[in-house]
Amino acid sequence: MAGYNADRKQKQIYLLGGILLGAAILILGICVGIALSKRNDKDKPEDSSRTESQQSSGEDKKGAEQIVLNKNVEEFVILGIDSRSNTYGPGSYSDSIMIVHVDHDNKTVKLASLYRDCQAYEPTYGYVRVNNAYYKGGAAASLRCFNETFDLNLKKYITLNFATMESLVDQVGGVEVELTQKEVDYLKWEGITTAGKYHLDGAKALSYSRLRKIDSDFERTDRQRTVLFALFNKVKPLDNEAKISLADALVRKLDTNCDTDSVVNMLYCLGDYTMGEMEGFPKVSYLGLVKGSWTVVPVTLLDMNADLHKFLYGNEDYHPSDKVSELNEYMKTLAQEANIDLR
Repeated sequence: MAGYNADRKQKQIYLLGGILLGAAILILGICVGIALSKRNDKDKPEDSSRTESQQSSGEDKKGAEQIVLNKNVEEFVILGIDSRSNTYGPGSYSDSIMIVHVDHDNKTVKLASLYRDCQAYEPTYGYVRVNNAYYKGGAAASLRCFNETFDLNLKKYITLNFATMESLVDQVGGVEVELTQKEVDYLKWEGITTAGKYHLDGAKALSYSRLRKIDSDFERTDRQRTVLFALFNKVKPLDNEAKISLADALVRKLDTNCDTDSVVNMLYCLGDYTMGEMEGFPKVSYLGLVKGSWTVVPVTLLDMNADLHKFLYGNEDYHPSDKVSELNEYMKTLAQEANIDLR
């Protein structure tokens, strides 16, 4: 029984790591957004994206047609990719996927995290894990994958490359990180020979956050989160001028299909808004090897989508599209029983 509990705990750490990593990325944006929110109203950028979320798409999807957004509600997706070069596009996996639901009337933000290895479907590439959609076709493929699999109508994305964090760490003067002896021995940095807290520049922080050969992806996720929260703690006490400078640097390093004013406006709003609920999906799943790959299979996809639509839109009566019903039947052949329940 002890082995089972340990295995279950490890699985939960793996799933929750995706939520926390995505949250850390968003926190950085919110922190620099606080400075932008101090601007006078006359300096606030004109919102060119808020009504865009009401435009209809995917008319053949019954599930997506049920989504009715108030004109003062908008959604966008934050994708966190771990590329070995400071580039965006196919060839990298989206390690973090956060759907951000912004209610401008009530000044609240809800966050829905999609687990990176969740089984999904992309119209061009077929059955994939959600993080693999970005690898195959970039952000455009990711949006198609989310909308097709989860009956959504997402159009806007913001992608952050973890490599860009290197320059941001340097801009705030480095971060403090606690290193274990095992990490010290593997990294072999000059002047660092024993475990303890050290000041890391951007290059070292990035190397540390990518390290997984000494243990596993679970620990690497924790290292990435450590660096991002350390960065957040350095940004938080900065004066407004320094925060705005950091915000400008962040905006320049984003990949997005929104114009710059729209991105800055999002940061502007988030700086004043209340962070509301944050949940991960699917809540009930099978986590294990599926056709040779470590995969999270919703049990069931219909239940996952119902939970997701209720969380984001308050929709208590979700009706799946024909395509989602088809995908659900396929996923039931991959996993009929759950081994993870995070409800």
